[in-house]
Amino acid sequence: MIWSLGAFWLLAGCGYIAAALRQKERLNLSATAGGQMPYLVYAQHAAGDGLFGHFGDRNRMPLVPVLLSLVHDSNWEQFVNRASWLVIALSGVFLSALALIAYRNLSPLFATAFTLIVATTVFAPQASFVGADPAYYALFFCSWWTMSRLVERPTTFRAITLGLLLGLTYLTKASILLAVPILLGVLVLRIVLVRRTETGRAAHAAATPSNQVPRVGSAGRTASAAAVTLIVFLTTVFPYLHNNHERFGRYFYNVNTTFFVWCDSWAQAQRFAEKYSIDRQFPNAPPESIPGPRNYWRTHSWEQVGRRLVYGLQTLGRLAAESASLKYLLVLAACAGVLSIINPSHAGRMIKDHRWALAFSILLFCAYLIAYAWYVVVAYGDRFILSLVPPALFAFCAYVDRMARAMPSLPPPRTEHSVRSVLSVLLILLALGEAIASAGSTWITPSATFLRFYYDESHDELRRGNLEEALRGMHGVLTLDPGFAAAHRDLGMIALAQGRYADAIPSLLKAVSLEPERADVQNSLGSALLQAGRLSEAIPILERATALDPDLAPAWYNLCGALFQHGEREKARVCALRLEQVSPELARNLRAVFDPLPPQPP
Repeated sequence: MIWSLGAFWLLAGCGYIAAALRQKERLNLSATAGGQMPYLVYAQHAAGDGLFGHFGDRNRMPLVPVLLSLVHDSNWEQFVNRASWLVIALSGVFLSALALIAYRNLSPLFATAFTLIVATTVFAPQASFVGADPAYYALFFCSWWTMSRLVERPTTFRAITLGLLLGLTYLTKASILLAVPILLGVLVLRIVLVRRTETGRAAHAAATPSNQVPRVGSAGRTASAAAVTLIVFLTTVFPYLHNNHERFGRYFYNVNTTFFVWCDSWAQAQRFAEKYSIDRQFPNAPPESIPGPRNYWRTHSWEQVGRRLVYGLQTLGRLAAESASLKYLLVLAACAGVLSIINPSHAGRMIKDHRWALAFSILLFCAYLIAYAWYVVVAYGDRFILSLVPPALFAFCAYVDRMARAMPSLPPPRTEHSVRSVLSVLLILLALGEAIASAGSTWITPSATFLRFYYDESHDELRRGNLEEALRGMHGVLTLDPGFAAAHRDLGMIALAQGRYADAIPSLLKAVSLEPERADVQNSLGSALLQAGRLSEAIPILERATALDPDLAPAWYNLCGALFQHGEREKARVCALRLEQVSPELARNLRAVFDPLPPQPP
């Protein structure tokens, strides 16, 4: 059995790496693909400033960038390539950690099924992209597993292990903080109930000395474990918290959890971040204009809060339905339900034996679902709920595995082993089928969401003036989707910014052919033709732009200049009057170059 599993995982591991490399070649075409750019820039600064010299923008946490800084290279393209290789290697390490926990707690076939499902549905789609999500998924799972065991049987070793895990998870993503008060709350409840039970038993034992005195001290051990966990966690993250306090006056400062979560949209969050430079200082703004719980509850009604949560839950449901992992959760949930109906007494015993872990897990999952539903209106995507997939899969696998093991004997003999084998082999076959299908589709074929984010990241680099990286990103987007009109437009704008008018015009012509009703695209093409000296071609394009959007000031500005240079002074004067109405500032800029309007009478 061991040799068979070893051979299987050697083959599966080679297939995983091959798929990751194929994804790297086909999808990961530049640093702006898959949200990699912020982590790469963070790692670049960390390599130059030292381990504790740079703690980033307070959006991304430092653990992954510090690891990436170990492979930093002064050559940017070489660094991006090395970082991608490192992420592929780390994803293998993370999967191995999950597999180790699975094989220690599940039967071999169920552990194999669990590891395959997590690998194909959670890790593989992001295997070659630089980011914190795979690390967070693995650390979140290990933290959840250790927390579940701690609430069942508190020990000092588990408390120390959990404190370290929570610290590392927090340094990967700040959202793990939500789990800490839930854990402490369950432990406090356990202390109260256990102490009440121990007090009652001790009183009963004193009244009846012949009875055996029950074991005491469970409440004390629970309190000690909670304290040790908290102390180790705070010690692990202290350098980061200390730096937070020095720079921002707050220990737990993160732009997402401090501000963005209380915004109504990403646009609002971005405007606030840019206006007050919240990555460098706590915003110097009136308290009523800073996003936060107090201001949110003051400016929003309960109806608005409810609508936001309903919309968020519906969005998460839609994203979950699109996720490949949902089918496995449904299959396992159905199996768990059937087995519970067949053997309700054993199901009751299992729930009773693991009631603390079950209660904690349900509270944790519900809290995170509500939190993600609240935040999805600000940051759209399925990467949040994917963190809950490995724990949910493991919990269902463990329940079904143990319930199938306790199946009553039915002919033919060893029915319980047959049930376990059939179910686990079914899951393995489904996971292998998913791997084969995904290797030819989702792992290397871009989704519409991926392309949108890829373009947005590239466009942000263009807005920041990083033309070289923006150029790589736009070429990457068009490699994946030659019909992406906005990327053609931005390629033309980059060429215009670099003074390459001959290169700009073909890209903008392509953008116009793809989106002929976009006034801003028409204006960009007209501007390129104007700067290339092709006035007779530019004028009808710019007239088309003003017809599509009569309030588009840049189009009126360009049209007025083109008409003036073409000698059509009367038309230029009419355009200038319209520009005065739409944008007096641009009208003043126009006069600084040439004045198509006659002087005003005294």
